[in-house]
Amino acid sequence: MTRNRARLQNQLESLLEEAHIKLSSIVSDLLGASARRMLQALADGETDPATLAAMANKQLHATSEQLCDALAHAPNSIPSTADC
Repeated sequence: MTRNRARLQNQLESLLEEAHIKLSSIVSDLLGASARRMLQALADGETDPATLAAMANKQLHATSEQLCDALAHAPNSIPSTADC
């Protein structure tokens, strides 16, 4: 089971890198709650980096600005006018 989780995390990281989404450099666990919420929103069509960054848990060490920067390169992302 641990091997499957590691394999899944590596595949997810590769997919995000191909899409120019730098989330793995900011979030330590791509399968953690914050990252999963942001990834689900991306899959559902959300493109605003500020909206995506707002989905992070308070325990996440990354700042909102760091998250916005990492998510700003997502395909079809729109320039954010929010607090990023």
